[in-house]
Amino acid sequence: MKPYPTQRQKTQRAYRAYVDLIDTAKWIENELRGPLWTHDLTMGEFRLLELLYREGALTLSDVIRKRQVKRQNIMVVVKRLRKRGWVERVDVTLPPVPGSQKKVGRWASVVGLTKPGKRFVGNILPTHSKLVKALMRAIDGRQQETLSLICRNLRGGDPARFFVEITHEDEELGRRPDEGETVHGERRAEAIGAGKSADARSRWARAGNAEPNLSKAARGRCGEVRRGHYT
Repeated sequence: MKPYPTQRQKTQRAYRAYVDLIDTAKWIENELRGPLWTHDLTMGEFRLLELLYREGALTLSDVIRKRQVKRQNIMVVVKRLRKRGWVERVDVTLPPVPGSQKKVGRWASVVGLTKPGKRFVGNILPTHSKLVKALMRAIDGRQQETLSLICRNLRGGDPARFFVEITHEDEELGRRPDEGETVHGERRAEAIGAGKSADARSRWARAGNAEPNLSKAARGRCGEVRRGHYT
């Protein structure tokens, strides 16, 4: 019977998966970047064109949310594509929210493809899709569906498991911290293993805010735990 993996082995396993994921994504992007360069397109520009071609005109807020990029980066991409005549940006006033006392809705910028833009994407997308399909033939259809599911699960996250893992005493520390000693910022030793208590959530709130290495998404997940969504 295979022995149960230690915490160190679990960490090594997770890190190997992370490196494989990042390296593979970078490799695929590099393979696809070459043909786009022949059209003087960056990957970011093509992703925006493909998104607008697939979903139609979108507000800038929707584009930022779907592409998961900063507003200033999207603005640079939109500016370049507007100069080439493929994208147009229009400022509009959205209808008021039903039930709201406001007679005028909020202002928003809407981005969409022009007719030349639709024609251009329609011409290059089949070739791009065929190259993607050829690269993905390294795994069968069932594996492709499993890969998509795994990626969606990773992006969705699991706040409860994240909280338990990030406050777990790992073997890599080599020793148990003394009472009151700080670990990873202001996370205290007595909070380990007490993830469901209100006191531990309060301590983790301070730790999450003080820890500079935690991403914004990680702090958001910790916030959900603190608010009792995953108790």
